[in-house]
This record gives sequence, structure tokens and C-alpha cells, in this order.
Amino acid sequence: MNNQEKYEELTKEELLNIINSIQDDKKLGLIWEDEDEEIEIEYKKHIPILRNIENLNVLTDDKEVNHSLIESDNLFALQSLQTIYRNKIDLIYIDPPYNTGASDWMYNNDYIDKNNDFRHSKWLSMMSRRLKLAKQLLSEIGFIAIAIDHNELFYLGVLCDEIFGERNRIGTVTIQHHPRGRTQSKFFSTTNEFTLVYAKNIDNVEGNFYLNNTPEETTEDFIRAREDATPKTRPNLYYPIYFELEKDKISLEKPAKNFIEILPLTKNGMRTWKLVKDAFLEELEKENIYVEIKGDEYRVKRKIKRQKSKLTTNWTDSIYDANPHGNILLKNILGNNDFAFPKSIYAVKDFVQILTNKNSIVLDFFAGSGTTGHSVMELNKNDNGERKFILVTNNENEICRKITYPRIKNVMTGYKNKKNKFIEGLGGNLYFYDVDLVKSENSDSFNFKLSKILVSNICMKEDTLKLFHKEKDFLIYSNSDKKLTLIIFNEESIQLSIQHLPNDYDSLVFYIYSLEGETFEVELSNLKEKNIEVNSIPFPAYFNIKN
Repeated sequence: MNNQEKYEELTKEELLNIINSIQDDKKLGLIWEDEDEEIEIEYKKHIPILRNIENLNVLTDDKEVNHSLIESDNLFALQSLQTIYRNKIDLIYIDPPYNTGASDWMYNNDYIDKNNDFRHSKWLSMMSRRLKLAKQLLSEIGFIAIAIDHNELFYLGVLCDEIFGERNRIGTVTIQHHPRGRTQSKFFSTTNEFTLVYAKNIDNVEGNFYLNNTPEETTEDFIRAREDATPKTRPNLYYPIYFELEKDKISLEKPAKNFIEILPLTKNGMRTWKLVKDAFLEELEKENIYVEIKGDEYRVKRKIKRQKSKLTTNWTDSIYDANPHGNILLKNILGNNDFAFPKSIYAVKDFVQILTNKNSIVLDFFAGSGTTGHSVMELNKNDNGERKFILVTNNENEICRKITYPRIKNVMTGYKNKKNKFIEGLGGNLYFYDVDLVKSENSDSFNFKLSKILVSNICMKEDTLKLFHKEKDFLIYSNSDKKLTLIIFNEESIQLSIQHLPNDYDSLVFYIYSLEGETFEVELSNLKEKNIEVNSIPFPAYFNIKN
């Protein structure tokens, strides 16, 4: 039934009620025809729970960072992540479909083209549900950055103002990603796209809006070479500098012997120095002045420290060109590229750098070609960070299995590019998940079944992903930080599970099947001096997923 037919069946009173509710509900903002997604019906009947696909894990080193790739509709993935990462994600970076009208995305199994009268409404419905879930995952110092072009820019801005708050809007960055322009454009030749940046709470965030906030040391000629800088026009900047060869000493006092007199002479004639004598002596005292010798030429040089200026909202550097740093890069990694319009790795990497710290968790639930994951790994290599990424993508047109997954795997382990040169891997571990839709039931047997299905969620939440010991009634998982997670399905096995603990663990987390939420203080009394935490399953984990 289309929207017109739906309204034709309503009575006059029902139509007036709808109009009144709209008038009461909105004074300023977006109003659109909100159409339910068919997958939401599935969600009401099922519980989405992560399931690790072990044979697709990529493990390079136990001590490396553990990243995640989730093959799923992102609505299900966002719901399942609520029980694991609520209030823990420092950055969400997404590149959603731009809704250009070119049938580049689907809603309820139909491709949306430019002739669809409700294409903006459908897009807003899709984005609104996901952004509301995403907001719950952001930490109190978190940011969200959303790439978009002009087709939905204005709608997206108002939607984000409603969800995240206009006050939390950090800025809109313009990125020149296609400097050659689109030659087939009827009007302006488009060269740019946009990224909207919002904070979870602007009062709590700082960010680092310098790509390098450490002063950068460089050198420069001490000669002021401009045409108007002559001994006649700037006499206070003209003076001889003496360099003693044997002592490698610079001064303004003429030495007795073995010295070189250096004047600010260029091929265009005599010029001046950049500083007056007193300022020169201060720089000399700081050891910022030295003489560079090339053959018979002696040049006075100055060491300088430049603080990089704060990032602007207009990114035009050639590194943001999506062709060499997105399309061609992807071809080199995969040997081919069946993915349209991958982002420049530098555009994504720079957002990750300015909006995260070295231990942040980064989520991309429109992962596409995997640029966000690649960017996180590159940045970790550059600054010895331990950022963790979570990528989410469906497998429509086999994008996950043929693009996202092999790219991340190759970047982690190394690959040969198109020139047959081996590119060293960046390391890290990848855990591959899909989402299991578990039909909800109200029975003890279902609750027990659910507890066993929750294992992947629990291990991801605790970041204990290595199986240490396995028995029928319990599992023990560990990580390189000497943390252990015990998942116990039968309380009578608590003591047996404790007997299998190593002696050198630092922290211990129990998840014990219990419908009553017991704390098992008696059973765990001999561990009181240890750093332990006790949780019951499937509650409250089950409720956290549904809420």
C-alpha cells in the first residue's frame, strides 16, 4: 500500500488528528513521512547477537590490538553493540549512501532512484534510526563525523541538530576530494564533499585540532632575500657575521685570525639578515644559528620551530584526492577495485587523528571498502597508538567478503602491490563476526540457550578473545594483559573452573548462568583478595540488548 492509498482510507477525524499531532510536535526542524523498515519487524521478533566466525579471524600477534569486522545490516549490529560498547566509543566515522538518485542504496529491498517521491524521507528514516543508536554508543568525550555531499547535506544537518543538539555541532569541513571536477556537470563542476562533525557533549570534549601539535623543527636561510631588503633601506639588518674555521665559532666580533666574513650576498645583489644584532645574538645563544659549508660557499642558517596552525574547515591538500589515495590505493591492495568512490585514506586518517586519543575505540557502521580500519592501523603505526576499530558492513554485492575483509587482512599481514613490491603488514588482530537473529522465547530453556549464544558478545566486551580453557560447563578466555573471563553455564562447576586458573592473572571476570541474579559470594569467597567482578547471564545482558 502506498502513502496516498493509506491516507485515502482514513476518516476526516483521523486525518485531523494527524495534522494536529504534526503541528504540536514540531515548531522548527524536520518532518518527513517515516516508513518502517522491514528488518525492524524481524528485530521485534528476534534478538540480534554477535557470533564470531573463527576461520575468518586474522591473528598476527597476541600482544597486538584486537579489531572487529561485523558482517551484518548495520541496524542489527548497532543494536547488538549496545550491550558491549554503550558510552565507550570515542569516534564514530561514517560515509553513508549519498542518495544521489542513482539507485545507489536500498530501502526495504528496493533501490531508491531520483524518481522516488519519498527518497529524502526514506533516507532520513534510515539515518535517523541508526544515528539515535549511534549516539548511545558515544562516550562522554566522543565525536561523530559524517561524510556527505550536497544531495542530503541540508537534511542531514537539521537531523543531526535534532539528535545531537545544535549546540554540540563542532563544524562542517569541506574536502576537495575530486580536484579535477566533474566535467559532465550541467552547472558547477563539483570538486568537493563535506563532513559534519558533532560532539556527544561539547562541554566534555577537547580534540586536537592540529594535525601535529608538537613544534616542528626546520631550518631556513638567515638572509632576507626580498628586493626591498637592502643595506640602504634596512641598515639595522645589515652587518657582517664572522665564522672562525678552527673553532667552528660564530660571532659579531671580528676574530684575530682564521675567520670568514659572511655578508648577506645573493645572486641578485646585497641584501640583509632577518634579525637585528641583539635578536641575532639571542638566537646564537640558543644555538639556533649555524653555518652551512658547501664547497667554497658559507651560508648562515637558522633553526626554527613552527607550531602548525589550527586546522581550517577547508581541506584542499592533494593528499585528500580520492583517486590516487583511495581508488588507486585500493587497486594496489586488492589487485583490482570493484568499489566505487573509496575515500582518500588521508581524509579519514586526519579525522581519526584530531578526534581520538591513542587508546580510543573507533566505529564505522558504513564501512564500505574499509578505509577507516586502514586509517586506524596507519595512525597506530605512526604514533605507537593502540586505537581499536569496529567496522560494520553488509555483504550486498559481496562487498564484505571481496572488498572490506581482504583489504583489512592484506594491510594487517602485508601484500604485493601492482608493481610487485611487497608492502609490509601493519599488524594487529581482526575478529570477524556476523549477527545471529535469535528468536525470543519466554522459557528457562531459552534463557540457558541465550547464555551460550552470548559468548562472543561477552568476550568482545571484556576484550578477552583467546580461548584459554574449555569444558562442557564453562569456558575461560584470556588476553595479553593477564585478564581472564570465566563463562560458567552450571554453578556447580564454579570450583572446578577456579582450579583451572593460572597463578599469574591480574583481573578476573565471572559470567555465571543464573535466573535469580545471584552473586555467588560463598562459592567465590576464597578469591576475595583478588581483583574480581561477577555478572549473571543471560540477565542483565539480555535486557541491555533489547533496551
